[in-house]
Amino acid sequence: MKNQKMEQNPLRKKRPRLPMKTLFFGIILCVFFMISLLRLSSLEAHWSSDEARWLLRSIDFKSAVKNGKFSETLIAYHPGVTTMWVSGLRTLFIEPSLNVL
Repeated sequence: MKNQKMEQNPLRKKRPRLPMKTLFFGIILCVFFMISLLRLSSLEAHWSSDEARWLLRSIDFKSAVKNGKFSETLIAYHPGVTTMWVSGLRTLFIEPSLNVL
């Protein structure tokens, strides 16, 4: 009898809990948006010490691809080709007047 009264008490209802995956995804999403907001609010700023070098490399890379000189696209042996493709596309659309002699 006593157990039935406790179960029927509306003040003792259990709140539904979020699944762990949903909670984890929510935290990751919040962190992503906070980092994105910080970076997108200062796109004109250079955040890394070698960013100027990468911008110059991406201009060289874009110029080599544009002129069909694919052997010149290998500037240094490293896994930075994705960075050069993205930066090269960026300069193609954002700063089309940049060119390398």
